[in-house]
Amino acid sequence: MPSTYTLNNGIEIIATGEQSGTWGDTTNTNLSLIDTALDGQVSITLAATGSSGSPNGLPITDGAASNGRNRLVIFGDGGDLGGTAYVQLTPSDSEKIVYVRNNLSGSRSILLFQGTYNASNDYEVPAGKTAVVFFNGSGSGSVAANVFNNAHFDALNVVGAAAIGTTLTVGTSVNIASSTTVNGVLDEDNMSSNSATKLATQQSIKAYVDSQVTAQDLDIAGDGGTGSVDLDSQTFTIAGTSNEIETAASGQTITVGLPNAVTISTLTASTVDINGGAIDGTNIGASSAGTGAFTSLTANGGGSLTGTWSNLGTVTTVDINGGTIDGSVIGGASSAAGTFTTLVADTSLNIAGDGATVTGIKDEDNMASNSATKLATQQSIKAYVDSQVTAQDLDFQGDSGTGSIDLDSQTLDISGTSNQIVTSASGQTLTVSLPATVATTTADLTNIEVTNIKAKDGTAAGSIANSTGVVTFSSAVLTTADINGGTVDGAVIGGSTAAAGTFTSLNATGGGSLTGTWSNLGTVTTIDINGGSIDGTVIGANSAAAGTFTNITATGGSITGITDLAVADGGTGASTAAAARTNLDVDQAGTALALAIALG
Repeated sequence: MPSTYTLNNGIEIIATGEQSGTWGDTTNTNLSLIDTALDGQVSITLAATGSSGSPNGLPITDGAASNGRNRLVIFGDGGDLGGTAYVQLTPSDSEKIVYVRNNLSGSRSILLFQGTYNASNDYEVPAGKTAVVFFNGSGSGSVAANVFNNAHFDALNVVGAAAIGTTLTVGTSVNIASSTTVNGVLDEDNMSSNSATKLATQQSIKAYVDSQVTAQDLDIAGDGGTGSVDLDSQTFTIAGTSNEIETAASGQTITVGLPNAVTISTLTASTVDINGGAIDGTNIGASSAGTGAFTSLTANGGGSLTGTWSNLGTVTTVDINGGTIDGSVIGGASSAAGTFTTLVADTSLNIAGDGATVTGIKDEDNMASNSATKLATQQSIKAYVDSQVTAQDLDFQGDSGTGSIDLDSQTLDISGTSNQIVTSASGQTLTVSLPATVATTTADLTNIEVTNIKAKDGTAAGSIANSTGVVTFSSAVLTTADINGGTVDGAVIGGSTAAAGTFTSLNATGGGSLTGTWSNLGTVTTIDINGGSIDGTVIGANSAAAGTFTNITATGGSITGITDLAVADGGTGASTAAAARTNLDVDQAGTALALAIALG
């Protein structure tokens, strides 16, 4: 009868009476295979990803060494395979538990399956992870799954870091490093539960802190009056009185001092050493007693007060062994008003029977006790508020650039540019204005309202009158000016009546006419005169008038009405007949022929 093999690890079972003389070798092989199944390790280098239909094999071979029989299988590669690797355990009816380590590069996963591939029956081992996988050996529909899926542990001690893939659910409570045990996480913006065993979400912590910081204000009181400053939106201003107190702020320090000249109507001094003289007409240290009024009176050397004192005011320290104060017995059956330097309450304190009864005072900077029956010291209040306010800052941006101000330690300084912008702060108001003199390189303005115009060095250049808008310049040089009306130096240009004016040159390129009387035109290079008169001489008029010309050129026409006209160039050069005959050397009896000869 032939041998058979175990279902899960392929161990050979020798049939009765078989393998006489060789059964020992088979037994040794079986023991070796069992050893591999118990603690064997193998490293497999994958050359390709494979596929669901043609995967990489992980076989368990009957009676022979094979990779699938090992307890631990480590998968690697010679380089990034470029995708997810497929690995199939065979045969499909073997029930097997295998430790699988994914050492593939490129963050590639491994899909393990048995039987026919089905995405719902495979198990994915992520890159760099180790999983304990069992194969249920149910043939073509076999399932591969993590042994510890939905595992239950009575206790779990994790020495290193633990990574939770999705959600961590804790049945009762969590304790970290033997600290406070917490049993839940609250998302409660007002933190009204005030639980010492619950954590808070980031959102609820932020909402609570923001609401507390925004609500914080500083209550202030003076010798007269009270006030408050919203620490989130206002600035606390300490102001001095004129000629009495000066204040100056720098960094985190406000200095309060006296000016050089102090005006005080009434002076109250804590300590004064007066060796003589008179106060309010009363002699101090005189031989006889006198009446005097004192705000405070100190006798350092002892002594006694005798007589009747009406209104001692506030006494810093007094040891009273009996008697009454303000007519009320101290320690009597009924209460009375009193001022105490130190007041000790053995159990609790209630003021005027109103509000909470307090049982103590806490000096606790983080206010962790959160007690409704304890008061807090100034130092702990300051430390707690400072810790909340310190985190606040103001982000801002301009036309260019950005910045931020730490509201707890820095001051926002809004400064103007020299000779252009002036800033001034008062109370909660910052005033931005222009200086008396503004200097700028280029200004593009719709309207400019000024009275006087000056040069950069202060020299006056002109002014603009109110109501009329008339501009007056002491001197102006204009490269190009288009003047459509108005007056220039008292001369009307284009007006209905003429006015005197002085011009370096006058050009009329569009034609037009010159009218009126012109006293001195100077030298005119070219002039076309069609009418009118020049120096009282009518040109082209009906009657002749006297005139003196250096040159007259007539290209045509005739000259009439002239009694004596001497023509020098081309003429006789004389204005009378006798002078012409003399110039032409022709006697009076000469004939036309003689004249022609003489001329010829």
